Amino acid sequence: MRTAGEKQFYAFALLDALLSELLGHWRIGLLYDIACQIHHSLLKWDFIPEWEGRIEFGVSVFHAYSHQWTCQLWYHPRKSEKWGLSDGEGCERFWSQLKRLIPGLRVTGYHCRLFILDIQAEHITKSKLVTVGQWLKDQVNTARRRIAEGEEVLHERSVHSLLKQFKDQRAFQSKPVVHQSKNSGAALIDRILALQNTEASLKERLKELSAELEGLVQNSDTWALQDEINDSVAQTRCSLARVEGDIKKRTEDL
Repeated sequence: MRTAGEKQFYAFALLDALLSELLGHWRIGLLYDIACQIHHSLLKWDFIPEWEGRIEFGVSVFHAYSHQWTCQLWYHPRKSEKWGLSDGEGCERFWSQLKRLIPGLRVTGYHCRLFILDIQAEHITKSKLVTVGQWLKDQVNTARRRIAEGEEVLHERSVHSLLKQFKDQRAFQSKPVVHQSKNSGAALIDRILALQNTEASLKERLKELSAELEGLVQNSDTWALQDEINDSVAQTRCSLARVEGDIKKRTEDL
């Protein structure tokens, strides 16, 4: 929460101020450099539970590619239909139009600095409004071009099957890491040796049952005993098959 670099409490304060001005049923999307960490903090520490369900979290495109792959699977805006072609870099663009004021504002007073920033922000807003129609047209054309390119690449492939594969990939690569023990190899070998001993015992038992079955005199007095031995043979063979399968699987895991 208070580590060097991006400070999460700044983001929480801004979100709290924003949500306090919006209706309770409104949902917002947050594209931020460390939105993944903010979301994780909310879930891990279970604070501000009223925010859950009101905010969609995503990492801005410029930073998303430097995050771990498991993070990108869930928070990359290009891997979710919620964000469309939004990239979350609006603040950076706005900042790039203000940075020319840095040298002069370093030597100005507090109120003068706020006044100049306010005037510059108003100027940027008015200049953007002049070209907003062309901007919307460009965005629509870009979206249509992306759709056409995607359909050309897909050919006859099913979008539904691709989305299912992506969902499976998310589930598989987001699983908790299996705990590794330094003695796991030795324990696995001991288990295989024990199973091999069990296998040998079951095979010996099968031989005994087969010999006992062959030695029976075939008459009505031994039918019940014969059925009992046949049941024992079937159970032993079933147990032997399970043990052999277990040995094969554990041997492959070595």
